[in-house]
Amino acid sequence: MSPLSLPFNRARSWKFPDCARRLVALAFVLIVGVGTDARAADLFSVRLSVGGETVTRGFANAEEALRLVESDQIENPFPDYRETDSVSAEIQFRGLPVAARFDEASNALIFRIPSLDIEETFDGETRQASIDAFVDFIKKDGEAIVDRLQRELARVSPVDPVAGNPASLQSMLVKDAFESGGFSTGATRPHSRIGLGVSGGTFKAGDFAGRSLTLPLSYAFGIDESEPRMKLRLKLPLTWQEVEGAKVYAAAPSIAFTWPVTESWTLTPGVSWGATGSVDAASVAHMLGGSLTSYYRIADWLRPGATLAIANMVGHVRALPFSFRGFEFDPGLRNTVLKNGVSYERPVGFALFGDAELTAQLSYAHSWFFGSDLFLNQYNEVALSLGAPLDALDPITDELRLGVAWTFGKDYSGVSVNFGYEF
Repeated sequence: MSPLSLPFNRARSWKFPDCARRLVALAFVLIVGVGTDARAADLFSVRLSVGGETVTRGFANAEEALRLVESDQIENPFPDYRETDSVSAEIQFRGLPVAARFDEASNALIFRIPSLDIEETFDGETRQASIDAFVDFIKKDGEAIVDRLQRELARVSPVDPVAGNPASLQSMLVKDAFESGGFSTGATRPHSRIGLGVSGGTFKAGDFAGRSLTLPLSYAFGIDESEPRMKLRLKLPLTWQEVEGAKVYAAAPSIAFTWPVTESWTLTPGVSWGATGSVDAASVAHMLGGSLTSYYRIADWLRPGATLAIANMVGHVRALPFSFRGFEFDPGLRNTVLKNGVSYERPVGFALFGDAELTAQLSYAHSWFFGSDLFLNQYNEVALSLGAPLDALDPITDELRLGVAWTFGKDYSGVSVNFGYEF
């Protein structure tokens, strides 16, 4: 018999610390289990041809990949290399093809990004001088190319850290905004709440595999004692990812205000800012987001104690200009997003901490992005969680919740396990 089919009035009581240890242990096992490394492809690869001979190397670091095609490094795989030999490099840069070449007996460096129809030639007195001219061009006049490159990576790369996929900073801001105003199990608590937790998982995006770990920190406090649903919520999720050996870091502080419109309906406007950076993936950016989330709750739906909730969000997320070591960048990524979902929560027949009966929540949400072209403009999320109800809890632990979530879309699939604790 599944937990959802247990009779409502047949609750069994689990003592605190035994049950808490079981929940924590289960969360740890699942997070460690889904966090195992499953390599699929190299994040950066170089196919280097010299005088008719070819080698292919894979890298987890952009600098190491680009270093292979420097003049003083070509001799490593090609000990007989001469400055007059033809040299061509086909680089897969996080899924984006980039090419460079020296023709035979020529010092001219030809640089190409085929999908952007970009081709530049740098002709110095020596091949090293041509490479230096290319670097100087990028520093002085190549900002427009770098900006176009970032937009193209969001469009074609399954694992761009900035935008275009469910593991990106852009989606992190959207997910956080939606959770602040929709499907929040702490919406009716009358007192201030501190939230701690951990979420870990793996994902497969295109030919790449990755894993992630998030620490969702939050603090919510009431504005009006007579209306416990009126809340100001501050959040700070911290995220670490590893994609084919490349490490990515992100943080996204946000603030949201929940306003009760009727007994069953609340509106939550929110503002968020986030930053991501990775030396390995050669990526750095920050973004600003704004959103409005509607949450409608139907109590005692189909049975006593059960709740059906409908959440709808409209938001806008944009990458902001920034300076880095004298460079000025503006990726120009601008997206409006619609996110809609439905959840169903009901008691499952087990008691926790004496009289506090466990509830199960099943939810589905769909995200749809408009604006800048992205690798994944739409994706789906399904989540199942078990947790303590909102009232009659032991004062040591106001709320514990353990869940699993699946994210899927075209050429993307991911699973994560989350454990939350609020007090």
